[in-house]
Amino acid sequence: MMKYKEHYACFSCRKAFKRKLLCDIKNGYSQARSKKASKCPECGQLMANMGKDFEAPKKKDIKSWTHIQKLYKIGFTFHFCGCSGPAYIPRSDEALALYLYSIKEKYEKELTFWRQRKVPQTAAEKQKERSKHFNHLNELSGNFNIRKDIKNNEVITYWVNKISLINQKIQSIIN
Repeated sequence: MMKYKEHYACFSCRKAFKRKLLCDIKNGYSQARSKKASKCPECGQLMANMGKDFEAPKKKDIKSWTHIQKLYKIGFTFHFCGCSGPAYIPRSDEALALYLYSIKEKYEKELTFWRQRKVPQTAAEKQKERSKHFNHLNELSGNFNIRKDIKNNEVITYWVNKISLINQKIQSIIN
């Protein structure tokens, strides 16, 4: 199976590199990559891990590099599997704000669902909920054990916190 390499960006040099995996260097080495920080081969500064789906702008495009650096500072990276090619990169502050508002809207819909959710009591009700509300449950799969009983108040707190974080990001773009 192919191992995708993550892209590292140096905002000073306006260059991006793929970091070699240890399994590329040492045949059969099981650890995917070193825990050591990546430094730019040109200037020696620490590089930003932009993820597998990052596509760097041209070196001369200073405006795009400045924008990408702003995206990185608010936590916008491209850590996906790499299969689908380059990820969506908002090209302006306005596009980024609209993108963040769309994420916020999605989070608010999730929050509304969980506030209105009737907690299933029986095994049949739980199975019905898994079938009917799979999308809502799947949104939690990385943060909650969806096979166990999910407490509404914990999930509501989770979505309130996510909305708060996205609001902070929106404010940092607007200001």
